[in-house]
Amino acid sequence: MRIFPAIDIKDGRCVRLTQGRFDEVTVYSKDPLKQAFYWESEGANCLHVVDLDGAKKGLVVNFELIAEIKRRTNLYVQCGGGIRDFETAKKLIDAGIDCIVIGSAFFTRTDEVNRMLEEFSAEKIALSLDFEGETPKISGWLEKTPLDLESSLKLAKEMGIRRLIFTDISRDGMLSGPNLDIAKKIRDKFEGFLIASGGIRCEKDVLMVKKLGIDGVIIGKALYNGNVNLKELLRKVNLKG
Repeated sequence: MRIFPAIDIKDGRCVRLTQGRFDEVTVYSKDPLKQAFYWESEGANCLHVVDLDGAKKGLVVNFELIAEIKRRTNLYVQCGGGIRDFETAKKLIDAGIDCIVIGSAFFTRTDEVNRMLEEFSAEKIALSLDFEGETPKISGWLEKTPLDLESSLKLAKEMGIRRLIFTDISRDGMLSGPNLDIAKKIRDKFEGFLIASGGIRCEKDVLMVKKLGIDGVIIGKALYNGNVNLKELLRKVNLKG
């Protein structure tokens, strides 16, 4: 299982939101690059970076900072937030980003996503399905989509998407535990590389997600608050059996 410490960037700082609300911001570091260095020193080999400013505005705002994180660390970096067209995706991939994460474009600009899938390896593209109830939301979680979760999964399969991140918005930043029922439902319907996000509060939560056959997990607040020790967690998830 791959563990992705989260670095969410807003106004040039490393922050966490509560349930995606831009008016409930906790600043954990004024320097996202230093935070990336720290997670790498703790044993991380991959990172989940979100350009929150970009997600809200519909374009990548913090490109230089994200590119610097990739350039100056040895981390696998997946990045989302404001990636709505092929040219933006190409710019990030050309900068070395290992995987770009799309959300809004999947629902609103299918032609651009299809072009990404045609031009890049499927391993370079991840779909982020962020939902309340079973309704996905886009544009920084500010707008509902016309498709429900099951229809979205069906479309993703038809388009050839092989990497999927799912987030229960109601649990994100709440330290309330992951939505295991939804995780199992999505695992049963999606055959590719699957990453869980939202609600992780302790090591036990991660191990429970792992038992469902989920391939990766994104952790934010539980790491920043010290509820989860990254070094110890990595040791446990990598134990055979």
